[in-house]
Amino acid sequence: MGCVNKDSTSIDLSTILCSFPHCGCNNQPSSYSAETYVGNWYEDTVRNTIKREDFLRKRECEDLSIQRSQIMVDTLLKPVSLTAKSNGFLHYGDSIQIVAPGPDCCTAVKESPFKTLCKLSHMSLSSSVGPNEIDLKPWLDTDSIITVSPGLFPCIRNSYVIEHPECPTITSVINYGDCFRIRAMPTQQFPLYLHAAPAIKFHEATLHSAKPLVRFSDTKNPNTLWNAYPLDAKQKLRMPLGIPVPLKMRLVIKHALSGKNLSIESNFPALTYFGCEYEVSVETKHDTVRRISWENHWAFDTERGWPKEPRDFVAKAKFAASVNADAVNKDAGEEARREEEEKLAAQGYQEEMTPEECEQQQKEEMIKKAEWDAMIRKVIEEQCNPRQKKDYPDSKYPTILPREPPVCLQDIPEKQLTYAERLAEYEQAEAEQLQQQLLVDYRNKMYKDTGIPGYVMAHDPKTSPQPNSHMYTLSENQAFYPNQKWNCGDTKCCYPRGTLSKCMSTCEQNECCAEPAEPKQHFRTY
Repeated sequence: MGCVNKDSTSIDLSTILCSFPHCGCNNQPSSYSAETYVGNWYEDTVRNTIKREDFLRKRECEDLSIQRSQIMVDTLLKPVSLTAKSNGFLHYGDSIQIVAPGPDCCTAVKESPFKTLCKLSHMSLSSSVGPNEIDLKPWLDTDSIITVSPGLFPCIRNSYVIEHPECPTITSVINYGDCFRIRAMPTQQFPLYLHAAPAIKFHEATLHSAKPLVRFSDTKNPNTLWNAYPLDAKQKLRMPLGIPVPLKMRLVIKHALSGKNLSIESNFPALTYFGCEYEVSVETKHDTVRRISWENHWAFDTERGWPKEPRDFVAKAKFAASVNADAVNKDAGEEARREEEEKLAAQGYQEEMTPEECEQQQKEEMIKKAEWDAMIRKVIEEQCNPRQKKDYPDSKYPTILPREPPVCLQDIPEKQLTYAERLAEYEQAEAEQLQQQLLVDYRNKMYKDTGIPGYVMAHDPKTSPQPNSHMYTLSENQAFYPNQKWNCGDTKCCYPRGTLSKCMSTCEQNECCAEPAEPKQHFRTY
């Protein structure tokens, strides 16, 4: 079918159909192709070009999120060497780790059997960058998070320097009670000191536990001073003589200005880039017998060291770039436990029991306690009620207590009530309570119907109690106030307000049925 225009004034159907690509006319080119831009094609092209250029610029400047995260990880996990001292005491200028020994398994199972507090042992005071601050500053700053982490290998985030409060170059031994500052490992040009505010403010409280916050400060102020105190009461008495602070020994790190202890918040985990850790605050905690709780126990460690690796591994790649943190933590924990066991064995102490042994020992103690309670109960029953005394041939049940004779708190009744007697007493008490409630409802109804405060019917000893035993609202001008003439002397006299037609003939109208003028309300007990 061809496209021919016979007349300029006439309209041909073939001419109209040839303008469409599906009409079968090959003379007209197609009106649409894949290269045609539709809509805001120019704006989309410019936006994609800007995104591509911005991405290339950030990649060259190492400003991408993944690059900044990697920079932060490489910076905070960079290995450091701790200061090894031969005398075993803490000095100013030492590079140390602040380790939380945590509770032993027996204590953890007894105090909190449904919590895995055994996992909180051997944790180190660490610092990390907040999840929302990696893109802004991938290094330690005053807004960094202070937590306790299970990582024990010494690196930038969990190693600190003990500094003298006045002169940083002093390297003398630190005694109990001496002030010192805890400085973080350098990641910038200015130093950072461990800081805690004595009072809770909006920006000085932890996120979950709402306790005084522990953070970094870039200035030297009184809030950055700390003290070390022993746990032993005898050493506390000898503190004025000057006792040096030992390494790898449980102690208390106290804030010098507020007097509170550095504490672990074991019930409030904190989510960081390195995993789930626990918050750190300034709070003094005690156990059930008012001793310093294990949350306030810390220890200074300078001999943890970096775990040794095979030579071929070190030769193939750099250790800081390809180290597995989980494997390092496991090796360090096993090495620490082995060293601790050797030290305890050398000192002659008993080896720490496993959780299974602790549970078995706890069950045996509970069984012994139950047997002892049963024995005491039988002895008390025997001595408090001699008529039911029995002879126990077994030596497990003595006739008297081993220390002092028991004291009977109350005598055993000779006759016990039966079920029928108890049921009768209960029904009688319930009936009395119901009768009293019906009386109160009746008085309320009479007040609602008559509108007279204190209105009651004639006294009947069989159906109602004495009038003098209850409180009524009386009017000063009424006939039964104050001489207690109620309802014209025990007669059923109705008293509708403003009318006298329904009063009985025996009523004295001058005393009872006269309407009072503006009565004054009083509350009295007759």
